[in-house]
Amino acid sequence: MRSLILGIAITLALPAAVFAGTPRPWLALNGSWATYSMSDVNADIRNINAQLAGSGLTMDEIGHGLGFGVAGGVETAGPVSIGLGYERLSASSEVSDASGGIRYHFPANSVRAFVEYRFPSETNRSPSVGFAVGRVMEAGSVDVTITGAGAVSAHLDGSGPLLEAFVGGDWWSEPQFALFGSAGYRYAKVGEVKLEGQTVINPDGSKYSMDYSGVVIRLGFKAALSR
Repeated sequence: MRSLILGIAITLALPAAVFAGTPRPWLALNGSWATYSMSDVNADIRNINAQLAGSGLTMDEIGHGLGFGVAGGVETAGPVSIGLGYERLSASSEVSDASGGIRYHFPANSVRAFVEYRFPSETNRSPSVGFAVGRVMEAGSVDVTITGAGAVSAHLDGSGPLLEAFVGGDWWSEPQFALFGSAGYRYAKVGEVKLEGQTVINPDGSKYSMDYSGVVIRLGFKAALSR
């Protein structure tokens, strides 16, 4: 959790001047779309597709996914906003026929501490730039079904650092409610994945990874808890 602790420490160390006046706390809900860099996972899928050659079946590689999240923070009287957020990331692919199937179900949980700088604006729109640090935690499974024999599911876990830089903005419809959006790049890689407690190793001897790094776009709704 060192990355998350570092982010919280940075936000707490911001100059006291930005907190002059009355801070405005807020809560937010968001949806997201992101690209992923799942090289090890997709190498697996290509091997599966090679074994399926001639059957008419293919398993799609995993290159993107949707997410949803919640966040809370404080807008200071200055140009800085700080907060903490949670996001659930989705990633999956499967293939099946009458004889059975295989499913890669690789959701992950992410937590992040973030800081945003809001550019001065005399309108109801406030553009911003920001960065975040945190942690991504694998929470997936590999599910195999064989018709007539049943199903087997194996759990995957692991965690890794998260870093993010983004640009965005809030569009306030009235003093307490806003739509917001952001676009940026996220590094979020689980460098060691465990399957039922055992570290997964690639054929070349390297550790199997789950890489949720890539472009991330968020849209959401924000409610200020005070005027």
